Amino acid sequence: MPACTTRRDELPVVRVGQAAVQASGSITPARNSWPYGWGIHRTPHGWLYNVSGWEAVEVALASGKRLRLGTDEPRRLTQVLLVATRERA
Repeated sequence: MPACTTRRDELPVVRVGQAAVQASGSITPARNSWPYGWGIHRTPHGWLYNVSGWEAVEVALASGKRLRLGTDEPRRLTQVLLVATRERA
């Protein structure tokens, strides 16, 4: 039996997605350094949500907080998030 239920595993992703779409700051591709590793944890660049690789998208929120979303396609995710933020504005 897994340590976390499926619902718990999905919850941070939903919140991250909503925060990214509501971002009024910058959304830029980024590269994580190896000490930040994988998983969900705090880094000097804000919260990191990463399951593999070193590529990410950094989202600066209106509150001044930042977060990074790990992805294999940082440019593509950046474009999608920028379009989503424009559509919500």
